[in-house]
Formats: sequence, C-alpha cells, structure tokens
Amino acid sequence: MSESRSNEAALARELSHTRPAMPLLKKFSDLLARLCRIVIAASTVVMIGFLFVQVLLRYLFSAGFPWAEELAITLCAWIVLLGAGLGVKEGFHVRLTVLLDVLPTRALPFLEGAIQLVCLGFGIGLAYSGYVLTRQSEGMYLATMHVPIGVLYTVTIVSGITIAFFAFENIVSGNPPKVSEDANV
Repeated sequence: MSESRSNEAALARELSHTRPAMPLLKKFSDLLARLCRIVIAASTVVMIGFLFVQVLLRYLFSAGFPWAEELAITLCAWIVLLGAGLGVKEGFHVRLTVLLDVLPTRALPFLEGAIQLVCLGFGIGLAYSGYVLTRQSEGMYLATMHVPIGVLYTVTIVSGITIAFFAFENIVSGNPPKVSEDANV
C-alpha cells in the first residue's frame, strides 16, 4: 500500500512539473501577440505619416523623399505578414468553411487540428523560405533607402515563426481560436 502511495506521489510531482508549461506558453503567446500588435500599429502610423508628408511635399513644393515609397512597401509587408500570424492566433483570418459545414460535429475538432497542423507546416516553410531568400540577398540593398534588402525579407522569417508558434499553441492547448462569422466564406 505504501508503494502505491509513493507511486501516486511521484506521478503527482511529475504532473505538477508539466502543468505550469501551458500557462507559461499562453503568457509568452500573449506577450508575442501584444508585441506584434504594437509593431503593426507603429508601422501603420509611420507608413501613413510618411506617405501623407510625401503627398504634401510633392503637390505643394514639387519635391519629396525619394525613399518614401520604398519605406511604405517595406512597412506594408511587415504589417501584412505580422497580421497573418495574429490571424492564426486570434482566428480573424479568412477561411473556407465548406467542409466544416457538411461534416458531423464530432469530426470538427479533428479537422480543426488538421488545419492547425497545416498552419504549423506553412509557418515553418515560410520561415525557412524567408531565411533562404534573406541569405541569397546578402550584399543587395534597397535602391533608395540604401539598407540591406534583407530588412524587407526578414519579415518572412519572423512571420513564419509567429504563424508556426501560434499554430503550435493552438494544437497544444486543444483550443483553436474562435472564428468570427465575418471570417467565414
């Protein structure tokens, strides 16, 4: 009987060490999502601000910043691709529900899990492709900003990692994000 209790106690200790991982994963995920939102918001403000000033300078003074469009394209890429990662976490990405609508309710968790696995694979592939593209562009510079073109391509690595991480979190937690009706097509 005491052996049984010691086995139960050992199992309880082992489980107590594994339980804090989920709250820690969730906390890190929430922190990463918040960081993405901050970068997206700041990039949007900077992009719109520079484009506004660029338009004013062109129409009022027939002058402007030669690098404003390049900056806008770079920031837009960061905004869109970081937003894709948030879409995986929060479920606001567009999704086709044709298959979900015809399957029985008990099959939905398996299909949602498969969708998250596809997102995980896509994120890993995107990050890897971004790494390859960034490495191949070494020594190349954006024409007017004179910064390495890798600054633009690095977003594919960051986005791929965030997509894969948020999909992993959804798989591990077993709770895919709630999808708004607006996202369903």
